Amino acid sequence: MNINFKKHPWLIGLAISLPFFLIGTVSVATAQMSKLICQRAESEQGICELTRVDWLGKISTKTWQTNEIQKIEFIDDGQQIRLLTQKGEIILMPFYESVGRRSNKWRKQSIVKRIKAFFLNNREAEQNLMIEEDRRGIRYIDGIFFILIGLTCVIGGLDYSINMKKRIK
Repeated sequence: MNINFKKHPWLIGLAISLPFFLIGTVSVATAQMSKLICQRAESEQGICELTRVDWLGKISTKTWQTNEIQKIEFIDDGQQIRLLTQKGEIILMPFYESVGRRSNKWRKQSIVKRIKAFFLNNREAEQNLMIEEDRRGIRYIDGIFFILIGLTCVIGGLDYSINMKKRIK
């Protein structure tokens, strides 16, 4: 496949814009909110509900009792927590990275400690556990930003193409 950029200069703008469109689309598509709510009864048994809302607003909910947990695993150095039950696995939270922020690492470790204490029936643990991760807003902003850059590249390529045709005539 031979593309002649001299004959169709607007293709340069389109080619440059594709990575921006891809990054923007991935950013928007990964926007989600996760909310974990666990409540322990006096008998030390508890019930948990994990709710996720994706970028389209689709809500998915999982509910389980704490005595169903067979094993707690920490994935990627504690970046994610996976609970293994008889029915399968439950990935609790994807903890989102904020590059270069040490406090974010401390926050993740704090959340991991709270979840671990709750599920291991630690006497010092809270009776109720609520953890929420909401990255929809920042993901939407990132996505729109990159898509706008991509559109700017396409429009710039079209403008360049139109100006080139005017100069030739």
